[in-house]
Amino acid sequence: MSKMDPLPLDKGLSDEALAAYADLTAALIGLPIPEDCRPGVLSNLRTLCEHAALVMSFPLDPQDEAMPGFQA
Repeated sequence: MSKMDPLPLDKGLSDEALAAYADLTAALIGLPIPEDCRPGVLSNLRTLCEHAALVMSFPLDPQDEAMPGFQA
């Protein structure tokens, strides 16, 4: 099993790179992606990458602490 590099969220991904990442990730966890589901999987993965890039772009200072819990 090879080590996977994280997705380069801040640089954008080509369709080919996103598909390759989805294929490798699915293979590593033993999850088949049916061909009729593949477009939706890739679309959702692209959306998740865009949202993750937004979260990761938020600046944090060393003194910032995680909230110990969430209460609605």
